[in-house]
Amino acid sequence: MQRKMRYLLFILLLPLISQGQFEKFTLLKDHIVCDKLEYAGGGLFAFEKKGKYGYMNAAGKEIIPPVYEYRYSYSKAFSAFKDGLVILYKDKKLGMIDKFGKEVIPFEYDDLFYYEKVKLVRFSKKDNYKTLYGLMNVKGDILVPAEYESIMGFENFFTLKKGNLYGLANSTGKLLLPITFSKLIPFPKNNTAIAQKDSDYGVIDLKGNWIFKKASSVFELTGIGDGMVKAKVNNKYGYLNLKGEEVIISKYDMGYDFDENGLAKVGNKESPSSYTYFYGYINKLGEEIIPLEHKTLWAFSNGLLCLQDKETNRYGYKNTKGQWVIKPIYIFANSFSNDGKASVKMTDGKLHLIDKTGKDLGITEQKLT
Repeated sequence: MQRKMRYLLFILLLPLISQGQFEKFTLLKDHIVCDKLEYAGGGLFAFEKKGKYGYMNAAGKEIIPPVYEYRYSYSKAFSAFKDGLVILYKDKKLGMIDKFGKEVIPFEYDDLFYYEKVKLVRFSKKDNYKTLYGLMNVKGDILVPAEYESIMGFENFFTLKKGNLYGLANSTGKLLLPITFSKLIPFPKNNTAIAQKDSDYGVIDLKGNWIFKKASSVFELTGIGDGMVKAKVNNKYGYLNLKGEEVIISKYDMGYDFDENGLAKVGNKESPSSYTYFYGYINKLGEEIIPLEHKTLWAFSNGLLCLQDKETNRYGYKNTKGQWVIKPIYIFANSFSNDGKASVKMTDGKLHLIDKTGKDLGITEQKLT
């Protein structure tokens, strides 16, 4: 028999990051007796009793009774609320309820996946031992029927697979591109997709018009970012523009998509047989903005890159021109968050918050990541 745990929660503060800010919730009831207790979002706490779980509010009042099961016995993880909704498991089927316990999607599905940005749910059903997928909204209205072998989300768009061919639908379920492509990878921010249809291979717009075509026997197109197409030739990465012109010849062992700053992270191996890479950043002219000399290199955040100085091993921040704007004086540092602040370890051994000018905002309890 599982031993009960008594939670003495006179003051329980559980910080959650939400839109760059900290929310703090306090469970007010002094004594809660249950097997497990955890904050689950939306002001509710998940609790376990007799192997099943439900949800209570901060006052300890049961809002949703403990009738739901863990989907996987090896991972007893509670389901967290998103947008006031949660996918749960009951009687070996998945469904969805709201934070008041109302069932919004019935418990009759083998698979549910919530696309938070567009508030759509991918669902699956079995047909003659074959799993087929569809899309519905959070009211349970079917937008795309369960007749596809896979559905993958790309922001506001979804690729649909039937047989060995792909098409494209939008977030209303409207079919934008027919199921005729043997390869289809959309990049919505660029309004483009890497596509192959019969012998044609290259980049199309999201209306299906060819922007350019390339020989698939030579070019392997692997990504599109900020108007630049990442291409692999002879096992090396380079970049094309949206005219299909090779503007940065393929010479890197590793390449990433260009970001909104007009920069791409690239890397080369220490030696041909090595598994160690040295990374840097290049611009659209192929110029090195950050030299390829860093084994670890993060992404730019708020226009600044957290970087370790090779001479001192200390950390500072460079801008998109490769200039130090906050000198490398920190023992360790994090990237800037959306609120324009970063946590750094100073020579006093404590963690401080700084702003984008490097101003010390004082000691923080945040942890370095």
